[in-house]
Amino acid sequence: KEKLDGNKSKKASESQKSAADKMEEMAESLDAMQQESNQEQQAEDMEMLRNILESLVTLSFEQEDVMNRLTKVQDGDPAYKKYSRQQRKIVDDTKGVRDSLYALAERQPKIATFIDAELTTIQENHRLALTDLDEFQEQNSRRNLATHQQFVMTSYNNLALMLNESLQQMQQQMQAMTQEMQQMHQML
Repeated sequence: KEKLDGNKSKKASESQKSAADKMEEMAESLDAMQQESNQEQQAEDMEMLRNILESLVTLSFEQEDVMNRLTKVQDGDPAYKKYSRQQRKIVDDTKGVRDSLYALAERQPKIATFIDAELTTIQENHRLALTDLDEFQEQNSRRNLATHQQFVMTSYNNLALMLNESLQQMQQQMQAMTQEMQQMHQML
């Protein structure tokens, strides 16, 4: 009877050890799955950042071009309407980028305040620039238009710089995560 009880204890102990080993394997597997999920999320965020960054750079160049051309336009020049339409298109194109930036800010709260401040500056200066376009014949409005366009360009560039820095940090984090994943897979 004592031998039977001893065998049962030994088998129970072996069974517990086996269960503990399986639980440890499951925990490691869950950690690996979580790491992969985080990596996928990070990759999506990086792609979004690249697209927004490209759009901001394009908008900044377009804004600079329109600003330079409008400063050279004389009263009554037919080119004024063309450049005015281009300015309004820039304002419209910014709306899509703004929506993407707000979505990004929700996913990356560390940069939300900065994004909000720059987008507010862009939106306000776009509003003022459109008003200046409507009153373009007045010399004061011409100067104001260039100033408001410059503020918009500066905000585009500030956002682009911040997103570029964030993208570089994310790339470094991805590399570190990839190395960790490789080490975990080697251990398994």
